[in-house]
Amino acid sequence: MPSTMRNLDDDAEIALQIARQAAGLALDYFNKRDELIAETKASPHDLVSEADARVEDYLKTALKENFPQDGFLGEESGGRIDSSVWIVDPIDGTTNFLSGLPMWGVSLGLVIDGDPKVGIIMLPALGLEYLAIKGQGATCNGRTISVSDNRDIERAIVIFGRSPHLPYDGPLKLAAEMMEKGALLYAFGCCVYNVTCVASGSCDLYVEQRVFPWDGAAAALLVREAGGTANFVLTEDSIVNGYAITAASHDGWLST
Repeated sequence: MPSTMRNLDDDAEIALQIARQAAGLALDYFNKRDELIAETKASPHDLVSEADARVEDYLKTALKENFPQDGFLGEESGGRIDSSVWIVDPIDGTTNFLSGLPMWGVSLGLVIDGDPKVGIIMLPALGLEYLAIKGQGATCNGRTISVSDNRDIERAIVIFGRSPHLPYDGPLKLAAEMMEKGALLYAFGCCVYNVTCVASGSCDLYVEQRVFPWDGAAAALLVREAGGTANFVLTEDSIVNGYAITAASHDGWLST
């Protein structure tokens, strides 16, 4: 359905109800995580559990029932690129999730013709709910959020992510350069949590050498609607090989 014919407010309201149910299901699994059996994907720190699959199954079913005209793309079950597609990550930050750390989230993004239009990120263990609608700003638990107005590198907080599947020299070089300039460097191990920190103004910049469309669909829109900048790539190549993400409070950090 063309974006000009859609009511994004209605789409967001329905998707938000679905996301809340998914977040509740994920939180139930988090509270009994000692019973879960985890498997590794490409590396010892790249984990997946029954919780990921079950939450995605719920999201896929609910979204198909409510948005039959849209495609679906999920981290666990895959899918395809359509002109309008819901892109989901059932549990981003699975290693944190299984370790008992609260920095993990459920992510849903509606992308139309490659452009994110609705983004929802739930952080159930922290009780936080983020929503962005194209052209309407971003909120956390119903309250408007905005990126930091800091422009001083010596007061900057930078979030750093590194893929264990790629060479470490480039990201570590960037990290060292940032610290030499006085910035504080943090690593939280969850893309969607990282972008909420940028969107809400608590951090200034987030860089990671490889994420995937299910990590970035809702995340990029959230930062953009909060007044910042973030890239998003939806191609067949990015689904397989990922892409480097940068989310920042303003373009100046990218040339710092």
